[in-house]
Amino acid sequence: MMFSPTIVPLLCKFKKKLSIEHPPEKFMRTVSHKIKPERINTLCLEACHFERTMKLAFSDTFKNVQSLTIDKLEKKNKICDIKRYIPNLIYLSTRYENEVDFHTLSKIFKQISNSVKRFEIYCRSIRCSHHRIDLLYANIVNFNTTIESIVLNVDQIFFSLVNKCGQHHRKCELKTITDFIKIMSNIRYVCVILNKGNVETLLDVNEWVSLVTFCNKLDKIKLKMITKPSKDTQIAQKIQDIENQLHTIRESIKFEVKVR
Repeated sequence: MMFSPTIVPLLCKFKKKLSIEHPPEKFMRTVSHKIKPERINTLCLEACHFERTMKLAFSDTFKNVQSLTIDKLEKKNKICDIKRYIPNLIYLSTRYENEVDFHTLSKIFKQISNSVKRFEIYCRSIRCSHHRIDLLYANIVNFNTTIESIVLNVDQIFFSLVNKCGQHHRKCELKTITDFIKIMSNIRYVCVILNKGNVETLLDVNEWVSLVTFCNKLDKIKLKMITKPSKDTQIAQKIQDIENQLHTIRESIKFEVKVR
């Protein structure tokens, strides 16, 4: 977020909440110190720039930030820094240019502050996590978290004729997602957004039944897709079958599939 010298007085005068995106070093040195901490509620930056940005700011500059979007978060020690500088974080969003590795993400997830309620992941695709399933759950199965909502926005999921999954799961991407969500003991809302690919890879009744059974506070699952599936009637029947099965576990559960 770039500001000219003429804008700075206005920025400090107005009382609206501010969103700061990828602040350059010059901004941190000359402008950030003039903004009251209670004005800044949203921050967006790359993980590699996080420590540098925090050191250029006053210790309390970002203490009231509630929403953080961080790109390429791959090291769990960065989470410790986030908790130290942004203690009141509620909404955490992570973005990756390529595929996401849930083994790495589970290690990061273990360090997330208990204040975080909503977690979002944006990625190009999903890497199979089943070559070492024990790593995904190592020391984390009973980890209690306050996250209640998760959104996974993935560019593409394609069903491959060649099964490259380490344990040959028929719908590896979906199982990778549900295995990861099971870490979140207080999860209430799950949303998976598929930008392109085969939506049928997300319609496996056994995986959703397993998730709902494991996460006893989960009450809403939403799948979103960009384009309408070609086999509309068959897809509708699969959705209905999943919903019927989930209702046998918990009558209040909601399972929705929508075209954006």
